[in-house]
Amino acid sequence: MLTHPKWNSPRASGKHHLLGLLLRIYLPTFPILKYTWPKNSTGALGQRYVFVSCDNVFGFINRPIQTLQLQRIGSQPNNTSNNNMPSWLITGTSRGIGFSIVGDLLKDEDNFVIATARDISAKGLKELAAKYPKTRLALVELDVTDVTSIKKAAEEVTTLLPNGLDYLINNAGISPQPMTSFEDLDLKLFADELSFNTITVIQVTSAFLPLVKKSAVKKIIFITSVLGSLELGGSWPFISNSYSISKAALNMLARKWGAVLKHEGVTVALIHPGWVQTDLGDDIKGWMETYAKNVPQISTAQSSAGVVAVAKNVTIDSTASFYNYDGSKLPF
Repeated sequence: MLTHPKWNSPRASGKHHLLGLLLRIYLPTFPILKYTWPKNSTGALGQRYVFVSCDNVFGFINRPIQTLQLQRIGSQPNNTSNNNMPSWLITGTSRGIGFSIVGDLLKDEDNFVIATARDISAKGLKELAAKYPKTRLALVELDVTDVTSIKKAAEEVTTLLPNGLDYLINNAGISPQPMTSFEDLDLKLFADELSFNTITVIQVTSAFLPLVKKSAVKKIIFITSVLGSLELGGSWPFISNSYSISKAALNMLARKWGAVLKHEGVTVALIHPGWVQTDLGDDIKGWMETYAKNVPQISTAQSSAGVVAVAKNVTIDSTASFYNYDGSKLPF
């Protein structure tokens, strides 16, 4: 049925019943529609609406009847974000921290979330897509190491976000040699890791940057690591040598680029997500439990909640700063 709080008033009830009667008379052969009122609509009678979609249910008579889903003329189509909904795009969301960030954001009904991954058919993502409507969640295929895939994803996202992208979270990461000594490093893998955390990040961010600049919020988040801190790096010997160097490079990239983007109103932040219970985190578990017993391994839920909070709270005045997931600042 057509429902809205303002339609429950005595003044509106007559028009409401009349409209329902007309629908049952003139639209008995259409599949049924479930109506969702635009969140920020005034709900005033007399506004112009159009029919947009439908599904079958049974009414009070013994055959399918019509319950209309209406959309105000001029509002966004069902597969795009509401003008007033903060929009988020996260890379590397098929598992781990990225997947948890998506789940956290979807708990807030005001958010429109774009989850990207090389494989968007991953079980977790498919379950989320079945749970949330397309007005809340979009799955977009994106291989961050493939230029063609990046371009295609950016084009698809542009159609979803006519008002721009508020938050871009560069989360995708790799760590192919977590416990390898400098002498034994596979230099080809080392080069790939450096490229992933620099060239790949530039390519992905550049592709979505026009959308970020077009948005109201204008924020770019880089998920990095405390292991990339030049000041603290000496406290973590033996582990993640190539990873640490590539993250240090990412930190400088964000620091330099953020200084430029500040002049265009874009806020940039680097966030260390903590030592997290993921495949990457578990790779160094033995060393951490032996040499860093005071550092807790946190859940993906703890990490993602912190990342989202920092992303929301960071301001242009502190742009290109380095944060821990708990909001405290870290040294470069």
